[in-house]
Amino acid sequence: MALRLPFHLYYGPSAVVLVGLWMAGWWWLYRRIGSVWPFVVAHSAYNLMLATAPLPDGIRALAVLVAVGLLAYGLVSLLRWRTTLRDQAS
Repeated sequence: MALRLPFHLYYGPSAVVLVGLWMAGWWWLYRRIGSVWPFVVAHSAYNLMLATAPLPDGIRALAVLVAVGLLAYGLVSLLRWRTTLRDQAS
């Protein structure tokens, strides 16, 4: 929370609540699949694509590919976790 909060202070006082909720979600996700880095890097690549000065097309395309690829990896991890739970319940 200490790392995420300074980057979101532009939300004002509600940043504390927002970041707290996100950290609870990340904690839950980490406890389930053991990693949140795919989502963190995908979010960072997406922000790089939107928040910077106009990027050359090649770098913008790379940022999109990285974001989509890591998001897909994270979603596959969630599906594998869910499948593991279902198999353990059987």
